[in-house]
Amino acid sequence: MDGDLRQETRDKRQDVCLVKQSENQVVKRSLPQGSACDVGGAHRGAAAAGADDVLKSRGLQLMVFTLLLLTPLCTSVRAQSISASDFFSLPYDATEPTLATPRKEFRSSWIEESQFRTETRDLDFGSQEYTLRLSPNTPAKARAQTALYNLREDRPDFNAEEAACDDLRRRYEDWLDLYMIDQELSLVSSLQAIFTDRKTVLDRLSSSLEFDWSGLITLREKQTELRIRLLNLEEARRSLLAAYGLESADLTFGSFPEPVDLLTKLDTPFGLIQDPETVYKLNLAASELYLEQAEQRQYFDFFQFKYRGPHEEPFAERFSIGLGFQFPNDGNKKIKIRELELEQETLAREQETEWETDRLKAESRQSSLRSAIMLFSDISDTYSTEAEELTAIGAQLARREGFNPLALLSIEERKIKNRIRVLDRRRDILEGYLDLKEAEGTLCGLKEGELFQ
Repeated sequence: MDGDLRQETRDKRQDVCLVKQSENQVVKRSLPQGSACDVGGAHRGAAAAGADDVLKSRGLQLMVFTLLLLTPLCTSVRAQSISASDFFSLPYDATEPTLATPRKEFRSSWIEESQFRTETRDLDFGSQEYTLRLSPNTPAKARAQTALYNLREDRPDFNAEEAACDDLRRRYEDWLDLYMIDQELSLVSSLQAIFTDRKTVLDRLSSSLEFDWSGLITLREKQTELRIRLLNLEEARRSLLAAYGLESADLTFGSFPEPVDLLTKLDTPFGLIQDPETVYKLNLAASELYLEQAEQRQYFDFFQFKYRGPHEEPFAERFSIGLGFQFPNDGNKKIKIRELELEQETLAREQETEWETDRLKAESRQSSLRSAIMLFSDISDTYSTEAEELTAIGAQLARREGFNPLALLSIEERKIKNRIRVLDRRRDILEGYLDLKEAEGTLCGLKEGELFQ
């Protein structure tokens, strides 16, 4: 044993001598073991090496000083921290440009129609007759006209609203993907470190004649698959961040909701938001019907002024005032009113049917989501119990002398894989929660990421 140590010492001395001489280009060949180094050359090499060490030391000091100067600068350009509210406040992609038409104001006139008539008899222009007829408007009819005009003028762009809802849903999905990728990257990196430790242990055991090489081959295959999975995750994260211009951003997810926390939200009273386009059509039909009914109730027809020549005595039985009344009984108007009533009834039935269908679908989603959350809770508890028992087993193994570390690595690998399985189930539940809110019609109103905060 002492001879081996002395031999190793001689080898180390020879290596040191050769390194110094090689750095200073004094000796170009290696010296055999047991031969003495060139003392002069060694001293010259040491002197030259000492000079180089001084220069390197000064260079190192300069590098350290530079780093100290750049540290505040690096801190100032640190990656921007993006929270959920910041992410959802980012501008959306520009859609197809639409020409914005200025809104025109409408004022209903109190005089709907004015007529001026003139008539002569036997070409006697001195006896010319003049008639002015005014057809007034009614207050109910004026209100109906204004309401109908404003309703048509303020018609929402339902296609743009639907596209905005789709963009918001996509942003929720992207934020969820980024969170899940962040969690999975952490777990995969931990699993990668366990595989590295396992390979180190197997490499040391491979010198044994009874070593099973299939275990090392299987481990190498797992490392390759895990590496590919890690690359896919990193590429997916990079693509998502690049789509929002956040390549160098630091995402802070905060308190992301746990599946169990969603149970309290599912217990809230169920409610649906009616389709805005159907509601608009109903309001439009109601306004048109109200206008037709107001016209049907207009009994005062016109107010008339008449003047007839000769003009020598303007007010000597030459001036007359007349009033006109009507009793509406027009069949066409009755048919029009009935058409509007039928249209309104049809829209109301369609709305009720659509609402009932959406309610049943949403209740079914809500029930399925509640069952999935309960199952998730049971599975999580089962994995937690297993993790506690495996930890206790690992502690017992660690207390034994000469224990095999592969067993501890298998325990850690099992726990991490279980956490990945739980993470996948958590993703499914959160996606189901998104589907539920979209079915209820409430997702489009949560524009600041409130659903995942």
